[in-house]
Amino acid sequence: MSSKRVFPLFLLFLLIGVVACGSDESPAPAVRFDFGELRTDAAGHAQRFTPDGERERAIVAAGTSIFRADTAFRAIVSYVPAEGGIRPMQILPVPVHFPQNIPSFRFKAEPVRLIAAWRGGRYLNLRLGLPGRFGEKHALAFDRLPTVEWPDGHRTAVLRLHHEAQSAHRDYLQDTYLNLALSPYLDAREERFDSVAVYVRTFEGTLRRAFAL
Repeated sequence: MSSKRVFPLFLLFLLIGVVACGSDESPAPAVRFDFGELRTDAAGHAQRFTPDGERERAIVAAGTSIFRADTAFRAIVSYVPAEGGIRPMQILPVPVHFPQNIPSFRFKAEPVRLIAAWRGGRYLNLRLGLPGRFGEKHALAFDRLPTVEWPDGHRTAVLRLHHEAQSAHRDYLQDTYLNLALSPYLDAREERFDSVAVYVRTFEGTLRRAFAL
C-alpha cells in the first residue's frame, strides 16, 4: 500500500463585526458545514453541491478555485444561502476509500484518535486525530474481515481501519476527515448485507462502530 498525503480539515472561523445602524438591518446569514457530493463544470469551477441526505443546490459565485473538470467528488463545504442556490466559503475535497483485502504484514496498525463516525448516504464519514505534524504522510486503508452472520439471519460486513504513520512526532494530532464508500455493500448482488461494522485501533483500545445499511 503506497502512502498518501492526508489533508486535514482547517475549520473556517468567521469573525463578523456588526455595527448597528438601524432597527431594520438584516442579520448575517448562518454559515453551514456539510459533507456531500460536489460537481464541477467544463472549466473546473464548482457548479452544484448535494449535502448528504438533502437536495442538490446550485453554486453561485463559485470563486476562483479550480478542480478537475466535469467530475464529481466528496467534499466538505462551508456555505451561506444565496439567491438561486448557495455561496461557498470554503471547499475541501475529502479522500474516499474502498474496502480491500490487505495482508496483515502491510501495516503496523498504529493507533489513531476516533473523534466521530457517522453515515452520510452512501458513505461512512470518519473524523480522526492522526499523530504527527501537518504535512506528514500517513498510510490508511480499510481491510475486509469475514462477514458476521447472526442467528436471526442478519448479516454484518466487517472492516478494520489500518493506519501507519511515517512520523516520529506523537505529540501532535492532525484533525482529519475521510470517507468509506458503502457501494460494495449497498449494490452487492450475490450477497445481502444489513449493516456494516468498522473496528478502529485507538489510544484507548480498539473501538467498534456499526451502522445499518
